[in-house]
Amino acid sequence: MPHIDEVKILRKRAKAFRKTAETAYQDGEYDLTVYLHEQAIQLHLKSILLEELGDYPRTHSLTYLFQLLQKLRSSETYMMSTRTTSV
Repeated sequence: MPHIDEVKILRKRAKAFRKTAETAYQDGEYDLTVYLHEQAIQLHLKSILLEELGDYPRTHSLTYLFQLLQKLRSSETYMMSTRTTSV
């Protein structure tokens, strides 16, 4: 599996951001909570892209990251369905 160490690091950081966001929420720091959750989501999406594609874009756009993941999933579904129908 390519880049497995970096994938683990990204997921560990995402988890740390999420845990910190929970603390911020309990402290009533709602704007910080949203920011930290966004960071956690970005890192987790990037870890998935890195694991599956071997790289990820250097962007902070959740929309773009979700679109890439959707395209990846759509192409995988298409490839699986063509293999099934051609057998």
